[in-house]
Amino acid sequence: MARTTSKESALPSPPILAADGPVSYALVRLAKAHRDVAGALLRDIGLYPGQELLLMHLRDRDERTQAELVRALNLDPSTVTRMLARLEEQGVVKQRASSTDRRAVVVSLTPRGAKLCGDIRRLWTELEAATTQGMPKRDRDDVLRTLQRMADRLAAEDA
Repeated sequence: MARTTSKESALPSPPILAADGPVSYALVRLAKAHRDVAGALLRDIGLYPGQELLLMHLRDRDERTQAELVRALNLDPSTVTRMLARLEEQGVVKQRASSTDRRAVVVSLTPRGAKLCGDIRRLWTELEAATTQGMPKRDRDDVLRTLQRMADRLAAEDA
């Protein structure tokens, strides 16, 4: 296999049809690579990508309804239901009927889930370091601002 230089990409050239969307194509490649690295790190603690975000939200404020988690994660309710079922099977969260609204399900962390949040924090620190390796702080700040603006614009279009 030929070695790549710093000017060459280790990945193949984008397809011709992606030429009109180079930023979008780069974001797709980045998202996949980021998810792959996150997935490898999370597997070490028995989680799948996305589950850690749910646990982060519960760590910030426990005893949330499933509907609140759906809104916080911006996911389909059926996806959150499946995530919660898997996490409950692992003993990471528990679900109970709401005492004030019989249609609502309240989700909370178990002691195992609370401990896992410490592991998640450590893994996200590793993921951030891998993602921004070699970038000066000014560049990281610029990238973060740019990504936030792009996300805000797309969210506004979706609303």
